[in-house]
Amino acid sequence: MASTEGNSPLPEEEQRRILESWARLGPLADLFALTLYRRLFETAPHLRNLFHTDIGTQSRRVFEAFTGAVDSLGDWGRIRPILSTMGRRHAYAGVVAGDFEFLRRALHRTLEDLLGPAYPDEDRIAWDRFFRAVSEEMVSGLRSVESEAKGCDTTRFFRDRGTPPV
Repeated sequence: MASTEGNSPLPEEEQRRILESWARLGPLADLFALTLYRRLFETAPHLRNLFHTDIGTQSRRVFEAFTGAVDSLGDWGRIRPILSTMGRRHAYAGVVAGDFEFLRRALHRTLEDLLGPAYPDEDRIAWDRFFRAVSEEMVSGLRSVESEAKGCDTTRFFRDRGTPPV
């Protein structure tokens, strides 16, 4: 991947760390996603209600989404609108901005579980900055749905999904 630091939310060294650790996770794709969800539901069991798709299917999707974001580190302008759109879709599923903190914690625990000593503090910092950049874009999509929903009665929509209205 040819990266231009000015187009990425991370400096080149952190991009390198993300790419290298993600490459080590490639052979563990299914285990990564299943571990991520296990850690997420341990931390935030209420989020399990938001998942209506088979966990195997959902696991493949989440790994593909992470792969797309990692692969776009050097072309952040391309991935930003995609992340915002994903945020909008997640808003309609009942995700709220605060849920990303649960996912951030689950991600770090998953990386610790799967990479062990190959997940040093420098990688943790890089992944944290990366996740925050991704979630910032997704939350902007969430917020656009919240903005559009102002004045609309969304109570029934969210009640049916087991989450409070935004």
